[in-house]
Amino acid sequence: TGITSDMVAGAPSFHDIADQVIGALAGRVFVAHNARFDWAFVGAEIRRSRDLTLDGPRLCTVRLSRRLVRDLPSYSLGAMAERFGLEFTARHRAAGDALVTGLLLGQLLARARDHGARTLADVELIHSRPVRGPIP
Repeated sequence: TGITSDMVAGAPSFHDIADQVIGALAGRVFVAHNARFDWAFVGAEIRRSRDLTLDGPRLCTVRLSRRLVRDLPSYSLGAMAERFGLEFTARHRAAGDALVTGLLLGQLLARARDHGARTLADVELIHSRPVRGPIP
């Protein structure tokens, strides 16, 4: 990703910002491209720094993409951004990738609405279906 130790030398430790992260997640849906991967890291750091178990709703834009956009050779964030014409301001950087993931989520939610999804529970149902299952 091209991130060097010098680039993060002055950054706060996770312990220093853990309460901000917990506050940002409280009452919200955690969305990420490959959410299981990111959730595991964030959860491990919260456990390590605050002895808390991270819990809450989460949506993975990879999983939603595989269920709502069929037959693509890749479901990487770059491939999905290209598919929907989304441009990165900073690829492989937290803000740039998060912005594109949010825009991708908007595209996927529009597709889910086209298939009858109206609530988070409806989207979670799509999210949990087998990849080869029918689009609702």
